Amino acid sequence: MYQQYAEVASVSPQTGSRAGGTVLTITGRGFPTLTPDSTETVTVTAAGAPCRVLSSNFTTVLCETGPASVLVPGYRAPVPAGGLKGLYPAMRGIEYELYNA
Repeated sequence: MYQQYAEVASVSPQTGSRAGGTVLTITGRGFPTLTPDSTETVTVTAAGAPCRVLSSNFTTVLCETGPASVLVPGYRAPVPAGGLKGLYPAMRGIEYELYNA
């Protein structure tokens, strides 16, 4: 088993409709490449709402936002000083190898 955390470098656009339908481009590195026969998954949420993944490769994820579940007038997601950063540095993971003797 192996798990890696992707590193997010940018998300655009930074604003969109609360009704959903905005296509987000998430760039960085370490995202899984999705193919029709892939067993890997990518899950994205934006403002607490699911974002339907349209495509994913090592450096880019495209997803379409769903409607926001709670409307807060004037709400803008905080962006830390220095820009948006992933939760984990990329390429961390754990690998287990099991052998039958």
